[in-house]
Amino acid sequence: MIAMLLAAALTAANLEGPGPEARSADLDQVFPFWTDYLALAEDERDAFNLDYVLEAPLRGDGSTYRFWIETVDGGFAAINVEQPVTPPAADAFEEGLHLFTDAPRGAVSVEMRLTLPAPTRVEYSMAEIETALAQAGGAMRRAMGFRSLFMPRLDTVRFSFDNAAPPAYFVGEGGNQTEIMDVFETEILVTPGDRASRNAVSIRFEQAPRTAVLMTRN
Repeated sequence: MIAMLLAAALTAANLEGPGPEARSADLDQVFPFWTDYLALAEDERDAFNLDYVLEAPLRGDGSTYRFWIETVDGGFAAINVEQPVTPPAADAFEEGLHLFTDAPRGAVSVEMRLTLPAPTRVEYSMAEIETALAQAGGAMRRAMGFRSLFMPRLDTVRFSFDNAAPPAYFVGEGGNQTEIMDVFETEILVTPGDRASRNAVSIRFEQAPRTAVLMTRN
């Protein structure tokens, strides 16, 4: 996962819509690698998603700061930052459009996430998890080039829940179940190929996770 502060990229803006207090940043600064992701062939990115989480502190009165993306027709699209953000189509980047926010300088951060395709489910095959990790890893290597030689391999999926993680199981070919023990409060980690999952053909949760993020375990 990649996180970056936008303090250096945000510049003063005075446009109708966001308002005179808003700051702006180029879309490709806010959403790195998005156009690389879109440029992949469909069968090179159909097993995983790329999205972004925008975060900023609350105002003094407890309200949230606002975010907008400039549109190709000269308008603005508001962003709900309480949910992961899927950036606009490639033409918005080609046009050099911007993200605007009324958050103060230095207050905004962006996290890039690779995830299993939404919506989340109560059961996943190990094959689809392995495919997602391999496909996403290949996409990262192509995007990063030589720098990818120094990056750890994606090998794990972190399933996160709103509350305490429910019971979850590795399921074998005959339907036998073994409880997953890599549980950390609201999270369950699954690493295909490790000793615990070696004979599993799928995993099963008692309730669907909120997110399923691809990550490096070590």
